Amino acid sequence: MGGCVPAAGAVDLELGGQPRPLTLRGDMQVGDVIRTLLATNVVCVDSEGEQSFQISVAPASPESGVVTVEGAPASPSGGSGPFCILLEDLLEAPRKMPLECLVSDSNEECQLYEDTPEPYIDREPSSELMSRLPWLVGLLLFLTVSSAILEFYDAVLQRHLVIAFYLTALVGCGGNSGSQAASLILQALATGELRPTVADVLRVAEKELLVGLGAAVALSLGVVARMIFFGSPLEDAAIIAIAMAFTVLFSVLFGALTPLLLKRLGFDPAKVSGPLLSTTIDIFGVLAACISAQLLESVGYLH
Repeated sequence: MGGCVPAAGAVDLELGGQPRPLTLRGDMQVGDVIRTLLATNVVCVDSEGEQSFQISVAPASPESGVVTVEGAPASPSGGSGPFCILLEDLLEAPRKMPLECLVSDSNEECQLYEDTPEPYIDREPSSELMSRLPWLVGLLLFLTVSSAILEFYDAVLQRHLVIAFYLTALVGCGGNSGSQAASLILQALATGELRPTVADVLRVAEKELLVGLGAAVALSLGVVARMIFFGSPLEDAAIIAIAMAFTVLFSVLFGALTPLLLKRLGFDPAKVSGPLLSTTIDIFGVLAACISAQLLESVGYLH
């Protein structure tokens, strides 16, 4: 640490012949760290001429939100450092990575920021096929659950044939909503905007819950308007509207969270999310329609 000396043009951060470290929060993202360091011009040059920053990491708490320059090189209470971080390392690190992951990789979630998939163009067709087939075959067997659900609710379907007429619309709207959410999350994972950390999973769940509720209401009203326009009874419209709402809400949440959870478990979400999403939504759509009819019967709305 003592080998760092202020670079030409840098601000004076020396105290008693030693450079004073800049104190930053440990949960501060690398992108924000770079902007802060560039604004304060706190740069050192070590004995080999490499540019680096001398940083002390403060505890990640609301009280430590202000970036400060320490009056002495001693670390703040509960923090760690000071560290000399190479400018090259800062620029190469993912912009969303917390600063504490750059100075210490002891945190398990820090490894999630360093996980990069093998380039697609470098993978052989045979290895690509073998990595996809287990999921496709497994999900093919899982699709038989839909048939079992239809057989179990055969009596309900006989009483309410409208379910069979609108089952494709239910599953289709669910698939569209889920794949839309999954595509956006996969894009965010690919660009490094999102990582499968607990914080990102909770943030995505909160946002997509609101999006899913809005989409569920809009599509339910849309299908009701369509059915009434073509002369369907209100009882039939109620069944499909309820099933549509639950299917769309489930699909949005499942589509958004599945890529993150698969990534955290070590699977490739790009290969698994699509097939798993379509299979699960097919099953859930059938189940939602049958249960909706059964619930409306139980409360006396349907006869």
